[in-house]
Amino acid sequence: MTYNQNSMFVYPVTLNEVKHVINRLEGSHSDGFDSVPEVIIKSHIQFVTIPLVHVFNLSFLTGYFPDILISGKI
Repeated sequence: MTYNQNSMFVYPVTLNEVKHVINRLEGSHSDGFDSVPEVIIKSHIQFVTIPLVHVFNLSFLTGYFPDILISGKI
């Protein structure tokens, strides 16, 4: 079997993983890089979890990551 060295496999993100990460947020009232405060995400977890799982998994599947998601703290 031949493998492409320029590819990788990533397991799909699960609902529980996204909920876990959201619950670990501090709940800050200041805006993040996306202009949405953590406290809003945490208080609306039941509404944002499924769409976030979909966006993350679609990004992994297609290899396309929106520019706003390509950010990091240094």
